[in-house]
Amino acid sequence: MRHPTAHIREDAFIGEGTVKLKVKGREELGIFELGNATEFSVAMSSEVLERISKKRGTYGQVLNTVTLPKAGELSITIDTINKETFAMALMGSLGVDEMKAETVADEEIAFKPDVWLKLPHRYIDGEVVVKDATAAGTVDPKEIEVEPRLGLFRVTSAGAAAANIDGTVKVSYKTATWTRWVIQAFKSTELRGELWLDGRNRITGEDVLLHMPQFTLAVDGEFNFFTDEFNTITFKGRPETAEGYETAFTVEMKE
Repeated sequence: MRHPTAHIREDAFIGEGTVKLKVKGREELGIFELGNATEFSVAMSSEVLERISKKRGTYGQVLNTVTLPKAGELSITIDTINKETFAMALMGSLGVDEMKAETVADEEIAFKPDVWLKLPHRYIDGEVVVKDATAAGTVDPKEIEVEPRLGLFRVTSAGAAAANIDGTVKVSYKTATWTRWVIQAFKSTELRGELWLDGRNRITGEDVLLHMPQFTLAVDGEFNFFTDEFNTITFKGRPETAEGYETAFTVEMKE
């Protein structure tokens, strides 16, 4: 590798780029784009050790100085919220369930009038039929309210009295076919893997490639479900020097 020329140009830096990751434990994703990164920063710092004289005449003067680099700090903020990044924001694992349509008949449920009661399923397709435990009386559908997405139903006191319901009911209903993605929070508290920043200096037009062979990141901050602004996810962690490498990361600039 040759040394750059001695001439130093009067340039500046405004960057753009795409962050790509390869995450351990998510090999099925391959190398994937993290999303729209609104911040990508690496903070560098060091500790200075000084040997101070205690001798007469030079007391308090510095005899030797050693600078020890500290581990860098990596910070990434994105405003892309999809299933994968949403799971990352909640430190969760991501899975998918395929729910097939079912017909449920005479499911027994402990009953109280005028309160919401939970069915064994969600995404109810159509009406819910409610009978007393002996199936002698059936509640008028007009006296039944249903929350199909949550799988809840409620029977009015008048409807319960008319059907002579006391204590337990039998319910019948159908469910829809649907797919659900499930995030189990706190199941994956960190991200480990390899990182690339495929960037460009908008001032000079030079390509800028940052390669980090090994990193550890964790989500930092809250996720506001009711914000009126675009939600963001911030990850913080450290670049690490991987086996076979001499440094934690490299930056290449192509003219």
